[in-house]
Amino acid sequence: MNKGEEFKDDFRKALPREIVLRLARRSAWRASAAILHDLVVLAITIGIALAYWPNPIVILVCVMIIGTRQHALFVIAHDAAHYLLYESRKINDLAGRACAMLQGLSMCTYRVIHRLHHMRAEARLDRNAVIVFHSILLVLFAASGYLIQYLVLWILPLATVVQAILRLRAISEHGAITDFSSPLTAARTNVVPAWLAWLIFPHSVNYHIEHHLYASVPHYNLAELHREMTARGVLDGAEVIPFAATLGKIFAERAPA
Repeated sequence: MNKGEEFKDDFRKALPREIVLRLARRSAWRASAAILHDLVVLAITIGIALAYWPNPIVILVCVMIIGTRQHALFVIAHDAAHYLLYESRKINDLAGRACAMLQGLSMCTYRVIHRLHHMRAEARLDRNAVIVFHSILLVLFAASGYLIQYLVLWILPLATVVQAILRLRAISEHGAITDFSSPLTAARTNVVPAWLAWLIFPHSVNYHIEHHLYASVPHYNLAELHREMTARGVLDGAEVIPFAATLGKIFAERAPA
């Protein structure tokens, strides 16, 4: 098991071991349900866009929704990079690579960069597979006469909506942080309503401090992990605030020097 220490103080000892083990247990059906949810929303949204093509209002709304689910699949690929989807490493990596490849990403490259324990050769192979996959898609959609639809309904949201969400998430998780002495204040957990979580923080990715401290806990147990940590006072003094407060910090005018 990878035990990379990100911070000097080990706050992970704050929770009883049996609770951590229970929350770290993988659930194949919950992981599969999360992936299926995103794929079904994508299929329905793309179908609606094609049915009303080229209505600009419908297409604009669909592009926005497609982008949110592409980002959600990126979060799933992130879980797979941490081996959190399935007990079977082969099934875990297969699902993670599929979710990442749909977006032109290499899960293995991501894993090499962020986990630093996988072979470079595997990452190169994965990148080549991504390039080949999307080259084939371009040829197929061009030959079928749907190249414009592919570019508008898949590539456009990847290049715009997904990038905007990733940037906003990165800022909300680490922006306007001033105290890096503790894992409780070096990152931020954003408290958000369900509708905003679906749009910007899918699969409980808003529980960022919790993920840093207990990286072995899959996304569907992060909310419960948050409750356990809160009940035991582990998050006292932590950077756990409403998303609106985060935006206020990020966009607050700097005091004159």
